[in-house]
Amino acid sequence: MISVLFVCFGNICRSPALHGFFEERIKKSKKQSDYHVESCGIGAHFAGSDMDARMSKVSEKRGVYFSHKAITFEDAFFSAYDYIFVVTNEIKEYLQESAPKGACEKIYLATHFSKHYKDEEIPDPYYGGEGGFEKVLNMVEDSVDGILEHLESSK
Repeated sequence: MISVLFVCFGNICRSPALHGFFEERIKKSKKQSDYHVESCGIGAHFAGSDMDARMSKVSEKRGVYFSHKAITFEDAFFSAYDYIFVVTNEIKEYLQESAPKGACEKIYLATHFSKHYKDEEIPDPYYGGEGGFEKVLNMVEDSVDGILEHLESSK
């Protein structure tokens, strides 16, 4: 089983969207038993909060329904997950600075395997309008497709 963790700042917009769309893709391809997927944030401010309602609404428009409670990154996640996908270089650097020896190799930008947004940061839509959430989901869907393609070809 391949374990995948998606990380953003608050775990209420970007990383739960990556998590939800990744789970939707593996469910469609009947590969749920091949993966363990989770998401979290590096900031504890939203811990225990539901996913942002605007992200939920925009995801549902695309036919993806999921619920989520925010959790905070823990050092144990470095060893618990095979792949850690982050949404910004700042978060990547933060995790790499605190990662134990050998764990840095498993930390990637979520867009690293994307066809259209390779190695771009996924912007935080929290302070913007619905258009920002739509743009983020375009990036999320392309990134998830690329990640899944990479992981499947690496088996």
